[in-house]
Amino acid sequence: MNIILENPLDENDYPVYYEPANVGIDREFGRTQGLRHHPAVINKIARVTFMPKSGNKDKVRGPYWNVISHVMNGNRIKVIAHDNHFHLEDFPTRCSHFAHLS
Repeated sequence: MNIILENPLDENDYPVYYEPANVGIDREFGRTQGLRHHPAVINKIARVTFMPKSGNKDKVRGPYWNVISHVMNGNRIKVIAHDNHFHLEDFPTRCSHFAHLS
């Protein structure tokens, strides 16, 4: 399965990746402000690896929500570079690089 081609994560699923409201941290769904630590780290890794020097650093791009979701749910992600494009695939086993994040 190609994560880039799969349907984007539903916006109703975003809140689970943000700090709870009672913590008092400002949060804005769809943006980086208020993201929990691990989703923020995964987003940054994806952002600087797949699209460095592009876009708004304060926004979580659509495909990156899928990457965050798959990693946080314990799925392995395989990154394949081909003709200067990245192809992301998920596998049903835990990714060793992100195992400590779950």
